[in-house]
Amino acid sequence: MKSSLAAITYDNTADIQRKVSVLHPFQITTAELFSIVEGQNEVTLIVIQSAKEKILKLFGVEAKSQIDNLAAISIEFSKEHAQLPNFYFALLSPLAMKRIRIIEIVSTHTGVSFIVDKADMEEVIKVLNVFA
Repeated sequence: MKSSLAAITYDNTADIQRKVSVLHPFQITTAELFSIVEGQNEVTLIVIQSAKEKILKLFGVEAKSQIDNLAAISIEFSKEHAQLPNFYFALLSPLAMKRIRIIEIVSTHTGVSFIVDKADMEEVIKVLNVFA
């Protein structure tokens, strides 16, 4: 679990790609950067709240979206679980039933982090504890 995060989203342009490529470790530290999520059309940086202004200044272009006061709740699981059909559905379904807004999902082969509003953090932990 990590709190006091911010999400900054930019259009995925060549200029933004260049700025992202030199961002870490040259401009911000590992402790300041939680994740970079790259899609076809957008790039979202999940950073600690105190690094947000530094990122905005370094990039020098208007962000498409900025969301403050976020938290990351992370779950690690086995390689076997990663192969199960509907595994992510089992994690997401109870959150949807509680009407919890998921800002971003960051995943690896054996882990997933849900980026949510900080105000929902305790409820997310309570809901996902059944998987612990």
